[in-house]
Amino acid sequence: MLMEETRASISWRQYQERAAAVFKRMGFDAAIEPCLDGARGRHEIDVLVRTSLGSIPILWIVECKDWKVPVSKAHVLTLYQIAQDLGADRAFLLCEAGFQAGAIAAVRQTNVTLASIGELEALVADAVAEATVKTVLATTKAIEHDLHSMLFELTPDAQTLLRNDETVELLGACLDISLSVTKALAKQFPLRCPQPLSSSEPKWADDLKTYADEVEREADLLAIKFQSVKSARIGAERSASRNAHEMLGKLDELLSLGETLARGVGDESAELVLLRTATGAMRSIGRKADDLRETPMKSVRNAARELVRELVDGLYLWLGAPGRTQDQWVKVRVGARTASARLSEAAKTSSIAWVYRPPEAN
Repeated sequence: MLMEETRASISWRQYQERAAAVFKRMGFDAAIEPCLDGARGRHEIDVLVRTSLGSIPILWIVECKDWKVPVSKAHVLTLYQIAQDLGADRAFLLCEAGFQAGAIAAVRQTNVTLASIGELEALVADAVAEATVKTVLATTKAIEHDLHSMLFELTPDAQTLLRNDETVELLGACLDISLSVTKALAKQFPLRCPQPLSSSEPKWADDLKTYADEVEREADLLAIKFQSVKSARIGAERSASRNAHEMLGKLDELLSLGETLARGVGDESAELVLLRTATGAMRSIGRKADDLRETPMKSVRNAARELVRELVDGLYLWLGAPGRTQDQWVKVRVGARTASARLSEAAKTSSIAWVYRPPEAN
């Protein structure tokens, strides 16, 4: 008798573990036999499942009946009352022997689900497939947003540098995947799986699970290609930012020299040395301006062009004028500082605020 009870206990425990494993495959937290305090008492739960929807916590309770006979209405109602007492969002009662007619009728229009492990796995498989497809859609939309942002900043002369053709190809792939996923979520099967980036034979799916497996592979390929294009973009942005800051550093040096000249040196040879140093700084600024003229970062390129125009019309003319005055210097300095501030801000904000993040592994 004791041996039979032990075997039954082991079998029941294994049944609990099988049930918990189903929810864990969905990425949920599943604990076996925890105790919870409800409004009317303390309850030991066979399997407790926790997850969240956004920032909203979700609690499910699971009762496992490793029985040889169908579960009665009384047991089902007991689980329903426990779920109410704990404030559970859903309750599952699992039994391989099935459920009496009264039990099935009792849970209609309630948050209690009656199923076998196999039926639960099928329910979970559908839920996992739907969650996978929705994740693919969200990821694809995020990548599409970033690709549009990248193209908005591009100019025709930047196409080779930032692999513009590949960017356009990826945008097309995003559209293809998004349209297909929308049909899949509407259960419009059979459905051809999107394969805009792979060269394999056309594949068709008759159900959401098959479709989810195929579209997830295509979405992974999209993410890999996007990361490659993104890396090229980031490299160009870093180069632009570096050149902009080096240009601003030389401008600071030039303005410092101008400040000294505005106060008056009093010595012609010393003034000549300052002007020669200023000429060197001007040449350095010009070289950096030439580099930035080729950058694909529109905001940086425009700000650099405006700064050069301001320097040519203001500071450079002032330095070459025979009768430099303090009043003229103040106006020139303000104009140069204003233009340099715009370049500095553009260099800080030229990077795209990337929305896409690779999904975390479960």
